[in-house]
Amino acid sequence: YDMCKSAEKNITIEKIRLDYKTGGKSGTWKRKFLGEQ
Repeated sequence: YDMCKSAEKNITIEKIRLDYKTGGKSGTWKRKFLGEQ
């Protein structure tokens, strides 16, 4: 929302998920997709 609010404040954001992240206390994390080991 923070990156979009300058263009339009009245928005709805749906179906958000985290697939990959780096840094922070827990380090690197990657979502495992169906069939992935």
